Amino acid sequence: MVYVGVDLHRKSSHVAVLADDGELLASRRIASQPDEFLRVFGELEAEPTGVAFRPPMAGAGSPICLQYR
Repeated sequence: MVYVGVDLHRKSSHVAVLADDGELLASRRIASQPDEFLRVFGELEAEPTGVAFRPPMAGAGSPICLQYR
């Protein structure tokens, strides 16, 4: 199981992937385009259990969590 965090912005976004034990598996800045997110998510060996997006105006500590089951 992995956890994915996305710091979402208009032009570019930051994606971080963490293992169950907190190990950082990936940390990338990508273009904020749907195909870029699909490419990064498609490279994951394990399916994400949750994805947290932090929209630009939310401020620190205000993630929006999406759960995958």
